[in-house]
Amino acid sequence: MQKSPIIRSDDLRNENRRRVLDTLRMNGPSTPSRLGKLTGLSPASISTLSGQMIDQGILSSERYQIDREKPLRGRPRSLLSLCPDAAHVMTLTLTIDLIRVQLVDYSGSVRDANQEIVDTRSLNMEELLAKICQSIDALRRAHSGIQLRHIGVGFQGQTEHASGKLLWSPVLRERNVPLGSTLQQRYGVSVSVHNDCRLISQALSRRQSELLG
Repeated sequence: MQKSPIIRSDDLRNENRRRVLDTLRMNGPSTPSRLGKLTGLSPASISTLSGQMIDQGILSSERYQIDREKPLRGRPRSLLSLCPDAAHVMTLTLTIDLIRVQLVDYSGSVRDANQEIVDTRSLNMEELLAKICQSIDALRRAHSGIQLRHIGVGFQGQTEHASGKLLWSPVLRERNVPLGSTLQQRYGVSVSVHNDCRLISQALSRRQSELLG
């Protein structure tokens, strides 16, 4: 079919874009040349991708002097970085007797957080969902000017990722809690629900592959 090369080209572009964003998030602001070395992308690809993302407000570029001791000899270069206010997400951690919510900006920095100590095993389903929403609402009120894009949930127990259900956990009294669908309907954003140990193992595996790569 004629469309398949276009699809493959789009997939490659999206993958390269993700590689640039992940590298900046992990390593901080970088020059285009350093970013090319870290990602393995050509200077032309870095220039095209960064230009597009600057126009979209995802990246910012500032000029800096290479040799600050000898400014007349140093040629100004650009330093690429993530725009923190490009997007915000919330992370929700639910463990024994603790509900913790964090607001994270596009650079991966935690902007604010709150937590509530509560006897999670004493709550019925309605009470549990209400407590969680209250914690999220409190943080949203404190940062009413931002646009929330996603809510990520780490749960100490068994989850059903596709539906976002909390299936079972020793920290809860209830089973099959429809947390994902409840949050998605209430806040109008995408929601992902995972077992917290799985998230930790994924993070460690990803970090290890980056160190080896």
